[in-house]
Amino acid sequence: MNEKQLLFEISHIANQSAGFAEAVERIGALMEQELGGKGLTVSQLGDSSLDLGGIAATAEQFFEETAGLPCRSLYTVALRANGRELGRLVAFFACADSSDRQRQRITGFAGEQLGMLLERLRLAKQRRQLRAEISRIRVSISTRKALQRAEGILARRGFDSAMARDWLRREAARRGLSVAATANRVFEEEASRVEEPLAIPVRLSA
Repeated sequence: MNEKQLLFEISHIANQSAGFAEAVERIGALMEQELGGKGLTVSQLGDSSLDLGGIAATAEQFFEETAGLPCRSLYTVALRANGRELGRLVAFFACADSSDRQRQRITGFAGEQLGMLLERLRLAKQRRQLRAEISRIRVSISTRKALQRAEGILARRGFDSAMARDWLRREAARRGLSVAATANRVFEEEASRVEEPLAIPVRLSA
């Protein structure tokens, strides 16, 4: 696989992977197969699981394990998106030949792709949270309206606000419904009532 094909495949993995960890694993396996990569280490900003000491220990172990190979290298690049640094990627290589410039370019490209993936995942999470918040607000507004309507109906039957809320809670427990559903039942039952027509006397002429 030439460099252009390798870059295309890295881009494809970053765009098609279901999650960040999967993308890192697949790109690492690809770089191991094509470039003699020996591992990718990713540290996201705000993630305390991998500090500089952890990276240094990993690098020391890598150089010890690959001491017999003539070409060993380590590259670290920033994971960036929209001008912001989201973390760092550390790539380890060990092989018999030396083509460091190509490995450096491909590591940089992998960092760019993974950075954009992190940003997409972050935005997707924000959108999910926003949709959940909008849904919660809609439910809250709907519940408030239902309670206000039911309290108004019960007020016409002699209940004050506290009595109405207490009655709705007890009725909801009795029926096994939510308070909002019970309030809607009160409104529906009231709306379905049909007023009996007034009896109007009619005088028949002889």
